Amino acid sequence: MKKQRPAARKFFLTLVRDPRVSQLLDESLATTKRWETERQNWGSTGLRSNDEVAQLHEAAAMTRCEYNPLVRYRLTTHVRCSMKETFEMPMDHCDECDQVRPGFGFVNLASEDSGPGRSLCSECYNRWYMEGAGLPELETVYFEPVVRCDSLGREHTFHFVVHMSTGLGIKAFECVEGGPGGYQFSVMEPPETPVRDAHAKLVAKIEAGLAVRYLRSSDFPGAGASQNRLYAKGTAVNGRIDERDGTPMVVIDGREYSWEEFGKFLSCFNGFDFRLECFDACESREITPDPARPNPIWWLPELEHSAPDDDRHH
Repeated sequence: MKKQRPAARKFFLTLVRDPRVSQLLDESLATTKRWETERQNWGSTGLRSNDEVAQLHEAAAMTRCEYNPLVRYRLTTHVRCSMKETFEMPMDHCDECDQVRPGFGFVNLASEDSGPGRSLCSECYNRWYMEGAGLPELETVYFEPVVRCDSLGREHTFHFVVHMSTGLGIKAFECVEGGPGGYQFSVMEPPETPVRDAHAKLVAKIEAGLAVRYLRSSDFPGAGASQNRLYAKGTAVNGRIDERDGTPMVVIDGREYSWEEFGKFLSCFNGFDFRLECFDACESREITPDPARPNPIWWLPELEHSAPDDDRHH
């Protein structure tokens, strides 16, 4: 400080005396001390999840730039963009209305006379479908993305597509590598259902689905990442059958896994029987990881159930 020029010394003295900066520095020191204690408890590996690393970088950036709101905005934006995947909604041109619309809602209609087909946005397709079915025009709403948190506090952004078929359908999906992926939810309602009512029902379905997790980590104290494994949290697992580049896979808790990995998740049930049942995405179904079943040894006194396992990052 003594070697600095008077103007710089005055600036930094004013900065460190600001109560907001002092509070941030105290919080940073407390957080660092807590992480050091946890590292000692977890062993010498000191592994951190991606979310914790993101929080550490963002906290450090906020500490450095809290005094200047403009710098704070720029640094916070940079940290969030660098630690989380950014996404730009693909757009397409509609052959009917001549407008540029979100690309995920488009439907390609084949020509009846072997000519070139037409690419319609969701609004024009819904209008074409309703006119052909003799139904009143559907209000096609381009809903804003919705952000909801899962049971671990992670944010998930959902985009929506409204399509009329045998009923009023709305699909919500995350965007992964430029396309629909991650968590996906759907509802199918009678054609006369108000679109906004169906959207509200879908948002409630999203919130219920994000509140449940089906996989848990072994999280052995002091073990490295290679020693910790994921297991089925309960006796039931909900997910989605999908594929990537022609390779079959499953999506559980919003993440993609191979069928081989899925088999390893169920290794704790080696020797058990199982039933694989498939549902349409818009169906209502049981979502608990521990559905109620008859006790196969009902003649023995029931054991006291231990406290449920905490959700772990994975």
